[in-house]
Formats: sequence, C-alpha cells, structure tokens
Amino acid sequence: MRARRVAVATLGATIIVTAIARASTIQEFQIQGLKGDTPDTWQTETPTSPLRDAQMSLPGSGGPAELAIIFFGAGAGGDSEANIARWIRQMDPQTGQPVLEQFTVGSFSVKFIDVSGTLKPSSMTVEPKTPRPHSRLFGAIVEGSSGRWFFKATGPADTMQEQRDAFLTFLKSLHK
Repeated sequence: MRARRVAVATLGATIIVTAIARASTIQEFQIQGLKGDTPDTWQTETPTSPLRDAQMSLPGSGGPAELAIIFFGAGAGGDSEANIARWIRQMDPQTGQPVLEQFTVGSFSVKFIDVSGTLKPSSMTVEPKTPRPHSRLFGAIVEGSSGRWFFKATGPADTMQEQRDAFLTFLKSLHK
C-alpha cells in the first residue's frame, strides 16, 4: 500500500495526516520537539489565543470539545501541582472528586486530571463567559528535559466521556 502524507502547519505546531489506502487515518502531532498520534476525527483549528501553540476540536454526541496545547519551555509555566489545582478550580464539581493519574511515557512524566461538573466563566482566558453545566475537563502536564507541555480539553460531559480513551491513548503515544 502507498501512504500519502500531508503536513498542515498551525503557528508552532505541525500536524501530519497519514492516509494508507482505505484504512483509517491518524494524525501525527508535532509541537516543540514532542510528537504523538491523534485520531483522524480530531480537527486542527487556528488557536484562539496567542499563548496556544495548537488547538483541536474533538467531536462527540454532546457537541464539540476543545483541546488547547501550550509549551512554555524549561523552567516556565509554573509547577505541575499549581496548574492542576487551577484547572480543578475552573470547574464546579457536581459528581465525585477529580481523578488524578500519573504515569511515565518514555522519558516523560505525565500528570492527568479528569474533572466533571460546571465549567466556570473566566475573564482571563477564551474559556466561557457564562457557566457551562454538564461539562468535563481533561488536563495533562507532560514534563520532559526541555520543559512542560500543557494539554487542556474541555467540553460537554458526553463528548468528553467518548473521547477519554482517545485522549489517554494520545498522551501515551507521545515521544521525541
């Protein structure tokens, strides 16, 4: 079979779509020296903030979710615990407690948070200006020798549930 690659550059990120004959496709994600594979259903978007290195839309039955990716470099972006605490505060949890998972992928340390509830309004970011009930937030901090990459996905709870395995699979595909 012949493979065809098409590169799409978005600010500091490059997404390479690989299509192999009639097989499904994956997107090779690449940002600031970090690579990984995303489902072909995740659509690259123009970042809505100059701080974002990349942005994607994740489809689902509850409506689209948004994934923002930021790289600050070595020593920047604050410590992991403070960022995770900030992400938790952005939600008004309505069911259960936030779930924190930690794992290693190659030479990277990954911290993943999963919070359900109402996404609170924010005046500091492009996040919602009004509360969004029945939402869910996935946050991940990937730490490597060259710095930290921040991945934050928010959207309708149904969509996020459908995308949870894909999000974790994406994180576990990350490499240099």
